[in-house]
Amino acid sequence: MICQLIKAKVASILLATFFCVFTYAQEAEFLYQRDFSKVSIVLQPALQTGNLSQNYDHSTYPSLDFKDSFSFQFGFYFNFAQAGNFNFKTGVIAKPFKSYFDINIKNEDLGVSEQMDFSSVLKGVDPLNTYMFSIPFKPEYFLKLNEKLNAVFGLGVNLNLTLGEEDVYVSFDLPNEGGTEVNRIFNSVIETTSITISGEMSIGVNYDFDFALVQVALFYNDNLFRTAEGRYVIGNLDEAENLQGIENKEGFFDVQGDYYGVSFLLTPKKSWFKRKKDD
Repeated sequence: MICQLIKAKVASILLATFFCVFTYAQEAEFLYQRDFSKVSIVLQPALQTGNLSQNYDHSTYPSLDFKDSFSFQFGFYFNFAQAGNFNFKTGVIAKPFKSYFDINIKNEDLGVSEQMDFSSVLKGVDPLNTYMFSIPFKPEYFLKLNEKLNAVFGLGVNLNLTLGEEDVYVSFDLPNEGGTEVNRIFNSVIETTSITISGEMSIGVNYDFDFALVQVALFYNDNLFRTAEGRYVIGNLDEAENLQGIENKEGFFDVQGDYYGVSFLLTPKKSWFKRKKDD
C-alpha cells in the first residue's frame, strides 16, 4: 500500500514536471503564433573592430593607426518558423562599413613650413565609408524565466554584401616648404570583397509588454573573411633622425568588418495590424 502511494506520488511529480517542461518548451511557438507579428524591427548601436596595419619592415614610425568606429545598424528580422522553444529568423541589417585611421607623421617630418600644421589633416581618414547589408539566418533558443520574461540565446551566420568600388585609391599631396610644388605624402590602394560570410552569437532577454515583445541582447559578429585589404606607401618625408634615413615606408592593412554591440528588437502585437484593418 505504501509502495503504491509512493509510486503514485512519483508518477504525479513526473507528470507535473513533464507538463511544465512541455509548456515552457512551446514558448517560441506560443509567442509568435498566438500573440506577436512575424516581423521585428531592429536597431543596433555597435563598434566596428578587427582592423590591422603594419609596416613591412616592422617599424612603428611613420605608421597607420586604425580606430574602432561607432555606428547605428538598423533593419528588420522575419521570424519565419518556430519549433517548440526555438525561433528561426532571417532579414536584412544595414551596417555602416568604415575604415577610420590616423596617418602618424609628425608635422616637422612633412617637409612643410614650420608655420603650417598639416598633421591634423591626416587624422580620421575614412576612404571606404560605405554600407554592408547582412542577410542573417539565426536560430534562437528561448528559456522562460517567468510569465513575461525569457532569456534568449542566439547563434547564426550572415551573408554580407558590401557596397562600393572593388578598388579604392587614396592619396594625400601637401605643398613643400617653398609652396612651389606638392609632395605625395601618402598613397594607398584598397581592394574590397563584395560578398563575405560572418558568424554571430548573442545573449539577452525579451519581455512581453502589453504593446509589443521587446528584446535586448549583446551580440558579437565575426567576419570569416577580410572585407577590405590594402597596401600603402608613406614617402617624401624629411630624413629626420627617427626615420633612420629611410625616405619611404611601405606596409599593408586589413579591414575585417567585425562588430559587437547591443541589439534592440521590437516585435509588435498582431492586434496592431488587426486594428489598422478594422479602421
